[in-house]
Amino acid sequence: MELQLEFITGQDKNKEDIVEKKIFVTNKIKARMVRRATEVSQDVDFNNLKPDTLDRLVEFLCDVYKNKFTIDEVYDGLDSDVLIPTLIETVQGITAGVTSRLEKFPSK
Repeated sequence: MELQLEFITGQDKNKEDIVEKKIFVTNKIKARMVRRATEVSQDVDFNNLKPDTLDRLVEFLCDVYKNKFTIDEVYDGLDSDVLIPTLIETVQGITAGVTSRLEKFPSK
């Protein structure tokens, strides 16, 4: 999985923000993250998120990327229109990997 964040690193001579884009890539996802994905997404209504639930999901996102960035960097560096889709894709991406492998097991 991959995540792009934007960081404001200063201003140019015209007082425009200098934006640095960084791309973060996850390493191999360990089994513990599957458990955490199911734990943090349990009973989550993405259409009616509460601040503490949102914080918990963003913290999970940071954990998936081994804390290469902070919760505040996610909130400040990710565009608002991609926050929820990114959280959903992260949880589903981790759990879907397990589901797709289970489908290969014989049913009998």
